[in-house]
Amino acid sequence: MFTVEHEFDYSTVVVIDNHNNADDVELIFDEEYVYIRQYDKEDDFNIVVITPQMFKEIIAAYDISEGSYVTGKFKK
Repeated sequence: MFTVEHEFDYSTVVVIDNHNNADDVELIFDEEYVYIRQYDKEDDFNIVVITPQMFKEIIAAYDISEGSYVTGKFKK
């Protein structure tokens, strides 16, 4: 299960474990970064900050065979 909320300058997705085995994961998207956070009973939150391109690569890598891949456009 997941929820999606859109604000003026960012969007939030909360992914909820249907079997209650893991804490919710919150993804906050803006133009520059994707913030991934999950509640930690000891440290409050664990946060990972990545670029939108890195997030797209994570999604692309989910269902692909082993190997090394180059993605995206390169500036000259």
